[in-house]
Amino acid sequence: MSIIPIALMAVGTVTSAMSAIQEGNAMSAAEKANANLSDLYASQVRQSGAYEVSKIERQKKQTQATQKARYAKSGVLITEGSPIEVMADTAAQYEMDILATRYNTEVEAGAYDYQAKYRRQMASRYRSLGYTKAFSTVLLNVGSAFIGSGFGQGNLVTPGYGGYGTNTPAGVRNMGKWSKLPGK
Repeated sequence: MSIIPIALMAVGTVTSAMSAIQEGNAMSAAEKANANLSDLYASQVRQSGAYEVSKIERQKKQTQATQKARYAKSGVLITEGSPIEVMADTAAQYEMDILATRYNTEVEAGAYDYQAKYRRQMASRYRSLGYTKAFSTVLLNVGSAFIGSGFGQGNLVTPGYGGYGTNTPAGVRNMGKWSKLPGK
């Protein structure tokens, strides 16, 4: 076998292996970027949720202050009876809104957190896959080179004689036209 085909096969093998590694690294980088984006979305959802909670808390305080002022202005005692029940119910409704907002915020942010974690795992897998593909490319091409060069084949068949492990037609002496060879 000439040196040129071997050199070309080696260059092709190295190029394929490097390409597989670069592909894996590029896919890994894309997944890392997506993971960072998911982290950013989770952070934004939490900030937005905290802002909504603070708005509700502010409305709650304003409503309670307005209720107290109106009851006081009308001369109703707010220490017992219906006024205190109304104020307690109002406070409870606001607290339920606050809890629901916090819960919904954490559910949405948790989804982004999960997505970020998943994408980081995929980034690691893509990177490993690139190296695995590179290694398998090298093994396949080296194996093909050995098979193509006749390495390990021995002398299984001599062309033209149909024998197994023979260099002369003597191995097929009793087969058809070869049985009457001159000098044998």
